Amino acid sequence: MKNEECGQVTIFLSLLLISFLLILSVCLEGIYLHIQKGRIAQQQAAAGEYAQANYHKELLEQYHIFAIDGRYGAKMEASLKRNWTYHTGNAPSVLHISNAVAVTGSDGQVLRHQIREYMKYAESAKLLDQIKDSLSGVKEEAETDSIKNQVEHIKEEDSDQEVQVEEQPVQDPRKGLKKLLSEGLLPLVMPEGKNISEQAVNIVYGKKDGTKEKKIDFFQKDSVAEYLSTNGKKTAGKNLATEGLAAAYAAEVFQDAVGQRYKDGVQYEMEYLIAGKATDTENLKSVVHRLMAIRFGLNYAYLLSDGGKQAQAYALAVQIGTIASAVPAVVEGIKMLIMAAWAYGEAVIDLRGLLKGNKIPLIKKEDNWQLSLHNLAKLSAETKSDQSGISYQDYLKILLLLQSDQKEKYMRMMDLMEQRIQIKQPDFVLQECYFSYQMTVESKIRSLFFKHTYTVKDTRNYVY
Repeated sequence: MKNEECGQVTIFLSLLLISFLLILSVCLEGIYLHIQKGRIAQQQAAAGEYAQANYHKELLEQYHIFAIDGRYGAKMEASLKRNWTYHTGNAPSVLHISNAVAVTGSDGQVLRHQIREYMKYAESAKLLDQIKDSLSGVKEEAETDSIKNQVEHIKEEDSDQEVQVEEQPVQDPRKGLKKLLSEGLLPLVMPEGKNISEQAVNIVYGKKDGTKEKKIDFFQKDSVAEYLSTNGKKTAGKNLATEGLAAAYAAEVFQDAVGQRYKDGVQYEMEYLIAGKATDTENLKSVVHRLMAIRFGLNYAYLLSDGGKQAQAYALAVQIGTIASAVPAVVEGIKMLIMAAWAYGEAVIDLRGLLKGNKIPLIKKEDNWQLSLHNLAKLSAETKSDQSGISYQDYLKILLLLQSDQKEKYMRMMDLMEQRIQIKQPDFVLQECYFSYQMTVESKIRSLFFKHTYTVKDTRNYVY
């Protein structure tokens, strides 16, 4: 009996010990599994950081954009597997990269996000204030329309009486201006000795703009009214809050016709962002015409407020036509068209100054008006610079904010980035540079105590 009781105790203690060891092994197995999962997660995080460290150097240095180098991205999975094996001694069962988003993705919104992130660290408040100052004097649409209405209300007889009589006491300066403009506006505004670039733009991501610039005839009131209507239909202020930083960013990293930093490649980069043409020449020409529309409207507004200059235009109108004294309405109509030509001629002088690097006051006064009526036919005037005025770069920012499709400038930025980097790295493709991606890893973990293998799967997103 005694031996039976001892045997029962021994069996009980053995079962108790086995149970304890089993519980202990399960606990240790759980701890071991948790540690291994943590190690895998840590290694995956390290692998993600390792991948993101392979960013494109030139893209970051020139444009402050983070993206995985396309040359590395093509072999990223194989590289990460080698790196994983080197640090852990075991290759992952599965390491897969998916859902990669290129810098060119989401119709420019990825690039827009990166730009805004970069500009957080720039003097954004100061930059926005500068743009606000540039916009502060710009007339609203209603004011521009009021000028246009004055032209449209010139009597119909004015266009019928084009004042091309056989004997004119005075040469009409509009004829001289028209002759100069027939040779093209761009040669008239380019500073002497400055060549015009003919470099082509390789348009891949953006849309080519096929619109043509409007011409103006200073003998036809309808032509002048239509030209005035091209200015003032849009306001930049509504886009300042959302796109002001992008305009400031563009002015910082892209060159223009005045602030050229590169001798090769596209020369008029800011102009391309605005115009979207296929060559430097076309882009500069388009921007010049847009600036002319702005300056023309503002100069015309000033002439309408200057009694002395209106008197000069009226006196000239009287001398031009023999029917003037008999038909006062005709004189008034000719005067308005002469003033339009005068305002346009002053705008040409303004553009010459801007392209020289001068600043031009937004609203003209008597002391900073440059072109006399006598020199209108020859467009002969000395350009003046006003340090309190607006520079060519400031006007380009305004034109960027006036764009109807604000997304398009980001697509055009991609074209410029890719083409600039391709000068030194011909195989560079921006579309192959990743901004974000998803990494899925599967690893096998052998059981510490049992004949069993665990599969650990983890999926993580990585974003710059």
